[in-house]
Amino acid sequence: MAPPASQHRFLPFCGLPCPPARLALEGERLVGAEGACPFCREAAVAPRDIGARAAGQDVPMEEALTRAADLLARSRRPFLFGLAASPVGTARLAARLAAHLDAAVDIEGGALFEAELGAIAATGQVMATFGEMRAAADLVVLWRVDPRATHPDFLPAALDGGARRFVVVPPRGHGPGGATPAAGDVVVPVPHGGDLEALRRLRGLLHGAPSGAGDASPGMGPLRAAAEAIAAARRVAILWDAGLAAEGPGGTALAGGFALLTLAARPPWIAAKAIGPPGNVAGAMTGLLAATGHPRAVGFAAGAPRRDPDRFGAARMLGGGADLVLAFEPLRPAPAIPCPVILIGSRRAAVGAEPEVFLPVTPAALSGDGLFLRADGVPIPRSAPGGATAIPSEAEVIVALLDRLRVAA
Repeated sequence: MAPPASQHRFLPFCGLPCPPARLALEGERLVGAEGACPFCREAAVAPRDIGARAAGQDVPMEEALTRAADLLARSRRPFLFGLAASPVGTARLAARLAAHLDAAVDIEGGALFEAELGAIAATGQVMATFGEMRAAADLVVLWRVDPRATHPDFLPAALDGGARRFVVVPPRGHGPGGATPAAGDVVVPVPHGGDLEALRRLRGLLHGAPSGAGDASPGMGPLRAAAEAIAAARRVAILWDAGLAAEGPGGTALAGGFALLTLAARPPWIAAKAIGPPGNVAGAMTGLLAATGHPRAVGFAAGAPRRDPDRFGAARMLGGGADLVLAFEPLRPAPAIPCPVILIGSRRAAVGAEPEVFLPVTPAALSGDGLFLRADGVPIPRSAPGGATAIPSEAEVIVALLDRLRVAA
C-alpha cells in the first residue's frame, strides 16, 4: 500500500499566529496531522461525514437541498448561525440568504467580542496586530490567557537581543503561577470575579493615584510590581481573555478598562487585544459587516439589516427565539437547540442531535479555498487548493438554496 501523501497547510482554526501543519492524506481522506497547535490538529482530524441526509435517512444531495429549501421557505423565524469555520465569502453569502428569508444571523463566538467592540468605539482605541506586538513589545501582560505553551513562536522570550518580560494574571483553573510559569514572570494572583477591581487598582497605580499607592490590602504587592514593570517598559502589549467580558454586568466596564489602559501617559505605546474563541470569528464578522454594516446579531425582519444583540444574538435565538436554525458547522459543541436544524458542514455531530437536514460540504479550512483572518484581522496565508472533489463547497450549497427559494417564490 502506498504511504499517505503529505501536504503543508496553514489551518485557520485557532485564530492566533499558528505555524503550518503537515497533513497526511489517503486520497481525499485526512488521516493525520502534525505541527500547528493542539486545537488546529484536533479540528483537522475530526471524523467527517460525506453523505446527505434528511429526516434521519440517507438521501441524494439534490433531495436534501430541496427539503432544506422547503423548510426555509415555510419558516417564520429562521436563524442562521455559525460561520467560525467558514471563509469571509461564506458570511457575505449567508447575509444574502438571511435577507431573502427575513431571517436573523449571528457569528459563533461573536458575543464574546461585544464588549470589546463597544469599548473600542467609545474610547477610540487603535488596535495593533499580533505581528506588531511580537516585534515591538518588551513587556507582555497576559491576563487570564497564556498562549506560550501552544504557540511558542508567537511571543519568543528574547527581542533584539534583550529579554522580553511578562506580567501574568494566571488563567482560571490553574495554580498561582499559571500553567507553566517562567522565570522572571511577574505573577499577579487575582481571585475569581476580582478582575475588574484588580484592573482599576492597576490603572490607579499607573496614574499615581494616592489611594492606590497607600493601599496595603492583600494583592496590592503583586499589582505594584506589575505597575512598576509596565511603567519601566518601552512598549507594552496586553492580551486578555474575551470570556471575562461575558461574565456578568461588569464585562463592558472590564473591556473599557483595558481600552483605557492603552491611553495611559506612560509607557509611550500600549496595545490591548482580547483573545476569544477559536476560528475565523474576525473574518466572519468582517464579511457580515461588509454585507450589512454590522458585525454580528443582525436581523432582516424589518426589511433592512438591524443590529440587536439582545434580540438577534445566538443566546436568544438558539434558546427558543427561532423556529428553524440553519447552522454552518460550529467549531465548539452547540447547545441543545429546541427546533429543527439544517446543518451545512462536514460533521453531523457538530450540533449534537441528528439534524433535520444534513448538507455535507468540503471544509474550506482544509481545502485552502477562501479568505480567513486571524483574531487581529490579518489574513492567514492561503494554502494550495486540494484539487477537485465531488462534495460541494459552502458557497455552492448556499447558491443552490437561493436558486430553489427564488423558484419557489
